[in-house]
Amino acid sequence: MWIVRLALRRPYSIAVLAVMITLLGALATRRMRADIFPSVDIPVVVVVWSYPGLTAEDMERRIVLVCERGYSTTVGGISKIESQSMSGIGILKVSFEPGTEIGAAIAQIGTSSEHVRARSARRRSPARRTPSSRRPARCWSRSTVASSAAPSPPPPAPPAPSPAPTIRDVTAPSDDKVGVLAPNTGIPVGEKIPDVHATDLDGKDVSLSSLVAKGPVLLVFYRGGWCPFCNSEIHSLTTVYPEFQKRGVTPVAISVDAPDAEAKLKATYQIPFPVLSDVDAKIIEAFHVVKKVTDEEYARMKGNGVDIEKTSGKTHHEIAIPAFFLLDRGGVVRWAHSDPEFRVRPSTAQLLAAIDAKLGHADGDKRK
Repeated sequence: MWIVRLALRRPYSIAVLAVMITLLGALATRRMRADIFPSVDIPVVVVVWSYPGLTAEDMERRIVLVCERGYSTTVGGISKIESQSMSGIGILKVSFEPGTEIGAAIAQIGTSSEHVRARSARRRSPARRTPSSRRPARCWSRSTVASSAAPSPPPPAPPAPSPAPTIRDVTAPSDDKVGVLAPNTGIPVGEKIPDVHATDLDGKDVSLSSLVAKGPVLLVFYRGGWCPFCNSEIHSLTTVYPEFQKRGVTPVAISVDAPDAEAKLKATYQIPFPVLSDVDAKIIEAFHVVKKVTDEEYARMKGNGVDIEKTSGKTHHEIAIPAFFLLDRGGVVRWAHSDPEFRVRPSTAQLLAAIDAKLGHADGDKRK
């Protein structure tokens, strides 16, 4: 009852207080939407794959994993990728950094998905074809932008976007540091390599001795298709491949990535030379170019969307130190280079100069 008595004694004070409450309430209401429901610009694209006849395991291995690798290397601005595989269905949720142009993102994902669809159609095994699995793969995508504001109309179709940055340029070492093995790494020049084996993209066993028997080989050890600096290196080697052919030298790329992951890399950059899978790390151990990823490094890489257990299918947490070995027909190392600093690698011009110096043009012409 005290508030009633106060109101009767001080009517003007109560009236002023009521007016103030009304005005402040109106101001608070105008700001409430921004304070409680702020605008959040987080573009998300959901991609749904339909491939009738595939088991959940095959969908994960042959479609979803390949898509994840493709998106991460060919689509810009990705924050994280989440996926789920079911029988005949694969769902990928691609989250982008705030402010990413959603139209360009959809265009880039569509292009990458088309490459995956074409590749999956080419690589399907006839033994797995059933009446229900003869239908081609289909892909749908849906984009959303998480925001509390009223939905804006769909953006107009963007002009053809420029290619997304898929690689990061490496730095070439100074000439005096080219052809140098880092301490405690590599097989020295003049020694014969061990006859170790790897797996090609078709799952077939390949020995190094069978490769060098066909002619000189430039072994290229790279960390994995998830590494943008390795992608830059592979792209450069692909671009100047005719120069290697003139010299009779065949580049051979090796990593611990599984064959499916390496197949995606080869398809992305249309690599004309062999790409081998060393999932058990036997070759990188034999050549002493092993980088052991610590638990802390693995956790950090996984937080950035790179799971080396998933790409290799193994839990040894070993990857290759970037390295190059020029081998002659006898399997003898004629030139070698390694550097744990993965951002620094010899340029293609430096590699070709080393080949010319160690094998000579005449030898290269004779092997054509």
